[in-house]
Amino acid sequence: MKRKEFKRVFIFLFSLLIFSGAQSFALTEVELKKEPLTLRSDLPRVEGTTIFVEKGLVDKVDILFSLSSYNEMTVESGKDFSDKFNFGSIAPGFVVHFKDKKTRAGLLFSVARNFENNDNDFWEKVAGLYLEHDLAPNNHISVGNRKRLPVTYEGMLTANQHPFLVRSQIARRFGNVESFGVRNTANYKYLDYDIGFYDGSRFMNKLFNGTEFIGMVQFKPLAYFNDKYGSLKIGGSVDTGNSEGSFNVFSANALYQYKKLYFDFEYAHANGYNRGLPVYSDKYDGFYTTLGYNITDKLQVLGRYDYLKNQSGGKESREYSAGLTYSVRPGLNLLANYVFVDSDYENNCQHKIYLGTRFDLGDFVNNL
Repeated sequence: MKRKEFKRVFIFLFSLLIFSGAQSFALTEVELKKEPLTLRSDLPRVEGTTIFVEKGLVDKVDILFSLSSYNEMTVESGKDFSDKFNFGSIAPGFVVHFKDKKTRAGLLFSVARNFENNDNDFWEKVAGLYLEHDLAPNNHISVGNRKRLPVTYEGMLTANQHPFLVRSQIARRFGNVESFGVRNTANYKYLDYDIGFYDGSRFMNKLFNGTEFIGMVQFKPLAYFNDKYGSLKIGGSVDTGNSEGSFNVFSANALYQYKKLYFDFEYAHANGYNRGLPVYSDKYDGFYTTLGYNITDKLQVLGRYDYLKNQSGGKESREYSAGLTYSVRPGLNLLANYVFVDSDYENNCQHKIYLGTRFDLGDFVNNL
């Protein structure tokens, strides 16, 4: 075949293909108006940080990730300036929701943990491993290691929830702990509670060593006015058990928020406490109070007085704190804290400056 003839045949076939395709597209467009084309509905789909599953027992999976980090700078008379970077928390994980809409299973990690006395480097980093079921819309029961225990109010908050980059002294000393057990939590208009029976161990180390009861109740008296006069919580917690030694921690707290104003107060008494074996036998009393004000929707200023006394040894520690929190956007906050430490445990007073960041993937992505 000559080159010119080949060219003509090619143009003819190409034109025929274009014409056929146009006809096919026109017919398809008409058919689509009658019966729209649909994608396969059994494939998982992603919305924000949630994966929805059409087939099987699983309804959806929530992907979790949060980060808290800060740089700690310390100035003390007679000593060199010190500078230390800390990851308060690096917390990836996921929660699986089942088709019954009432049951969930979670696996959460805290990969920045590094405890000196733990037997297993992997299990110490497991911050949550649980199965949870809704007894009612606002009432849940869980089995396993389900978030921090309510040993003091601030002690049960995550690294991204408490007002300052570093927790209060009573929360650092007695709270911020985890254990395996059976737990019942409820949230009602006038009352929240969190009660459970637990193994006496801490942080997945030396499991099934002793028994423990922990309970917290929070009353909300201003809920009757539907927050017209602000939000008020008044309550307390108890932690009592035996794990190679008995321990009892009691606390009472109040938290009030009204428009731009924030206030909290908490007192705790300990006759022994459990942060992992061995159990500490010292007696302590302590309290803190915080005052905060939202200068703008993005900027909050905070002040705190924090006191702790070791009744067994007679030593005292006082911390005076000031802080700024700036919300870059939902899920991303920048924090600056100053703390003056006057403690019998230190030879001299200390000045500490904390500069930190908090990030939550769910809040960040779902508010884009």
